[in-house]
Amino acid sequence: MRANTFIKTVFTLVVLAVITSACTGRFLSSNEIARDGSAYKGRYAGIVTVKKKDTLASLAQTYLKDAGKAWWIAQYNGITDPMPGQKLVIPYKPPVYGGLQDNGYQMVPILLYHSVAKKPRRRQVISIQTFTDQMDYLRSNGYVTIGLDQLLAFVNLKDAIPARSVVVCFDSEDSWVYKTAYSILKKRGMKASVFVSTKRINKKGRLSWKHIMKMAASGWNIGSKGVTGQNLTKADKGETARQYIKQLEREIKDSKKILIQKLKKQCLYFAYPQGGFNDLIIALLKKHGYQAGFIRSRGSNPFYVNNFKIRLTRVDGSWDKKTFRRNLKIFQSAELK
Repeated sequence: MRANTFIKTVFTLVVLAVITSACTGRFLSSNEIARDGSAYKGRYAGIVTVKKKDTLASLAQTYLKDAGKAWWIAQYNGITDPMPGQKLVIPYKPPVYGGLQDNGYQMVPILLYHSVAKKPRRRQVISIQTFTDQMDYLRSNGYVTIGLDQLLAFVNLKDAIPARSVVVCFDSEDSWVYKTAYSILKKRGMKASVFVSTKRINKKGRLSWKHIMKMAASGWNIGSKGVTGQNLTKADKGETARQYIKQLEREIKDSKKILIQKLKKQCLYFAYPQGGFNDLIIALLKKHGYQAGFIRSRGSNPFYVNNFKIRLTRVDGSWDKKTFRRNLKIFQSAELK
């Protein structure tokens, strides 16, 4: 009787494995199935039986070597929490690239904050309380803050990201980025990115290199917005075309060089200062090794967005809760069958 049960269990696992992996195209050898039928390991996917103390994070750490990939298991199996005794498929690659589904595709909102203060005096400034409430809303509603490296991998179809991914970023060198925003996000286990103009660092009331290095060490992406932060589409009065191009190169190349020297890591991202960009600027960014450029334009980003025209949605101090939520579009319906 026990032998028959074991054979049925193994047969079920073999069939399920071939179907769910959809890639192996072969039956399993005996050394790929646990003796008690509790686990299977194939080339593209595995099947495990959940134990009492298992969580999605612990399973991802054990089988995928990265607890952050717990969402792969959750999405593939359509669950939020594993149950003891339950058999789960462990996909060794992302469930799908580009967030494609039968009825549409994934979108990624990038929330840009220019100024956060205790007592806002201008429309563009967000109050500390409002910023805190917005971050709490993201966290309590299942949104996952990702970095620019993850975003770029998504856009280039090199990796998948959680379905409710959002990017939080800042384009200010003022000290509140570290003293206020970084502190709020760190307490909540959330990450962000910041774009800086290198000439403004270490000035009174500004970020120090020590601040920036600490944020980078904690997982934040640090991008450039030039040396001076001035609009790069506007030439100085009396400046020749040749002089203008040389100035552009200095803004793009020198800021990148300084960030690499200070942070000891590559600088791959550029936010167009004051939102100004053109084809010449994009060409120079590519020439000097940048991999993405960010424009100020409201709206979320699909996987097929132009790498040098990725949208930043600037959060306005006049936004109410409804407006904030409306700008968190994470899916675009479309008939893709």
